[in-house]
Amino acid sequence: MYDQLRSIELSIYAIVDMHGANVIRTWTRLASVAIIGSTQIIILHPVDWPIDSTIVITTIGNYLTQGKTEICTITAISSNGLTLTLDSALVNTHLVELRAEVDFLSHNVIFQGSVTPSSNLTIELCLTGFNPGIGSDQYGATIMVSNGGQAFHLGQYPIHFHMNGNMSLSYIKSSAIHQTFNRAVNIHTSHYFTVENNIIDDIMDGVFFLEGDAEVGNVLRDYYPNNIVENNAVASDTHFGYWYCMVRTSDGQSFAIYRNICPYRQIFDRFVNNSVHSVGRFGVRIFLEYSPTVAGSRSADTPYQAVFDELIA
Repeated sequence: MYDQLRSIELSIYAIVDMHGANVIRTWTRLASVAIIGSTQIIILHPVDWPIDSTIVITTIGNYLTQGKTEICTITAISSNGLTLTLDSALVNTHLVELRAEVDFLSHNVIFQGSVTPSSNLTIELCLTGFNPGIGSDQYGATIMVSNGGQAFHLGQYPIHFHMNGNMSLSYIKSSAIHQTFNRAVNIHTSHYFTVENNIIDDIMDGVFFLEGDAEVGNVLRDYYPNNIVENNAVASDTHFGYWYCMVRTSDGQSFAIYRNICPYRQIFDRFVNNSVHSVGRFGVRIFLEYSPTVAGSRSADTPYQAVFDELIA
């Protein structure tokens, strides 16, 4: 857990096991248009979220609508769990062509850094935009992580698996990661980790990031190509929804361990039933080069077909 730019870091290297109260689902979608001025919304699936819970209603539109995502508090829920009454009227209309997401943020276990006046800096708007260019087991379920990570510091992320190897027993599930200063989940040369049914909102930099170009078998559910990306919904991102940047060799510290791995030649695992809308540039971007082969070899080899299936954008 880190915090603002000048905060003293608190790193955790032991086993972390945090579980909060269960909810039947962490997010759903609108069932009908939510009109500006409305104090109720109708959702697609029933929920059991507590009264006074905080939710996010995403924007739906082109890249100019990114500032129209709204955070509201639930004041009442209908008996069938499909109608939510809000503490204030909606400032924007939320459409259902791609169905705006409704996300649950409140959990009874909260892991957060502090924001103090001495370190809460105002950074001026950059009008020119940005160039996209080229431990041990950890468990977390139904928790909230906020004010984590440390801006402008490499390697200081709210949830960071760094050179851990096989992490098949580790996961972060059905949780909310909200208002962080440097990514949300960073996986670096760690494999078979599961990220599932989480709500990620208001993040600086990338949300899920596979760093070393050598990661395999990780499940990003409900990068480096040999990972599973399925049942995800991305909305209101400043740049890309899903970004695959395949390089010729593994990067940084990963290279010392996996110097013979050639990321841009590796097989593609799964990209299935994902959606993306209201982003600043591209829904899915693959660059600079990706030529998968059956054996993942640098030399000539039998081509492998990469399939992006059931994408809604």
